[in-house]
Parts: sequence; C-alpha cells; structure tokens
Amino acid sequence: MTVDKVMRLPQLANAIATVGNWLQTAYSGAKAASHAVACPSVPAFLALDMEEMGDALLAGPISGALGRAAGWLRGNGAQVIWEADADCAFTASITRRSITHLVVDVDRLGGIETLLEPLLALRKVRPDLVVILVSHDFLLDDYGTERLFLCDASLRAPLSFAALEMALSEAAQDNNRIWKARLAA
Repeated sequence: MTVDKVMRLPQLANAIATVGNWLQTAYSGAKAASHAVACPSVPAFLALDMEEMGDALLAGPISGALGRAAGWLRGNGAQVIWEADADCAFTASITRRSITHLVVDVDRLGGIETLLEPLLALRKVRPDLVVILVSHDFLLDDYGTERLFLCDASLRAPLSFAALEMALSEAAQDNNRIWKARLAA
C-alpha cells in the first residue's frame, strides 16, 4: 500500500460511516437514528443555540425535500426523529414533549389540503411546538406572521441551509412567541 493510499484511509472511513448512518436511518422504517453525527463538512448554524433546541421531527419520506435538512441538523448536533407518515408525525409531536421543532414535507404528505385540519389541531394542542412547512408550491420563503394558525415559517423547496437556519431561529424566537401570546389572549 502506498503512502498516498494510507493517507486517504481516514477519509474513506468517514465516507463509509456516513453511508452506514444513512442506511441505518433508511432501514429503520424511516425513523431516524436518535444519535447526532458530527460531520465537519456541514456548515454551522450560527443563529441557533443547538443546546437549547430539543428534538427535531421531520415529517415526510426520506427521499423527499427533508433529506438535506436531516444532515444539516444532525451535523450540528440536533437529535432528529423521522416519521414518513403524517398521522404518526402529528401523534409523536403531541405525545413526545422532547420534540420542539416539526418540519413537514407538505408535498410528500398529500398537500396542504390534506394537512390543513391536522395542522390546525396540532397548533392548538402544542402551541409551543415550532412548525415549519416545506413545499414546492410556496412561491418564496415566508417568515411572516400571516400563516401562524398553520405554522411558524414556510419554506420553498428545495431547501437551502440559510432558509432552514432562518426558519429555525426566527420561528422559535419571534413567530412562535407571537402565536403563543395570541392563544393566551
């Protein structure tokens, strides 16, 4: 074995570990592994305090718009839970208080018409849950308060790292507080 090949062994080991982690997630029935995977190639969320963030539940199939989001979240130390089924995702969001953020792939879960009633109910039962919707049908990323009855932020797919970071920080810091205050009034 040449010196060049020996020097590339750690890179190969990291690549194999990354693929192994993805396969473990894919074969666990779309329920992501609950351990964080440190990945030096993932950009850091600078606007978020990852230690204060609870579990992030991603609702939608692994092959959908949320695949990259899972990697970014895990790479920054977040605990990621994955549910491919909308009913299971909403039930987990209600029953598991460790879940603080819900990111929903609207397109892969039947569209906004299908998710409307469950989202309305979820927002009343868990007003503290930060809800972010992702869809190709959204014209642009929206961090405003017009959709607070459904979500704290809505992002146009495909997701960008900056859009997800903005949604996670803005939704938690500003919009979710406004939503909780509206319900309390």
